[in-house]
Amino acid sequence: GSKLELIVENGRIIAITSILLNNNIEINGEDGQGGKVIIYGDVILAQYTESVKNIEITGNVKISSQSQAEVKFSNVKIYGKVTFTEETVAKQIMVASLAPIAAATTKIKIVFNDSSVAIIEINKEDVALYAGGTTEVAEVNVKSNTTIDAEGIIFPKIVLGQGATNVEINASIK
Repeated sequence: GSKLELIVENGRIIAITSILLNNNIEINGEDGQGGKVIIYGDVILAQYTESVKNIEITGNVKISSQSQAEVKFSNVKIYGKVTFTEETVAKQIMVASLAPIAAATTKIKIVFNDSSVAIIEINKEDVALYAGGTTEVAEVNVKSNTTIDAEGIIFPKIVLGQGATNVEINASIK
């Protein structure tokens, strides 16, 4: 059960506005001409999304508490906010751009390599964040216990909020 919402002009797809995928997936947005696919809207990830590559996302990315294991972002540009949330995807399906569904009880590891993100907000327990390569993150807001690791990059701003009582940071901060 996958669903795709598109903008089509003169028989040609010009934009992806919504994606719903329900299985183990790897999303690779290479357009075949050296460019990236652009998703105009929000993306919700759950279950076993293994990797997201070569995509621009103009909206926000929400990684549900139903996510499991590890999600890798590579060569991805996210103009909005990335959040790790306790909200269930089931409530979000009507507005979701990408929403595989499952239950999770394990720690989630999120990896960003050679990517750009405006804001990462961690408000879910047991999230491990790793950033490497040429990744740029303008701000990280931490509202729950987490581990943050970075290799070769500097976070300009990490804000610890209410609920963040046990945070491990293995990264440089400007």
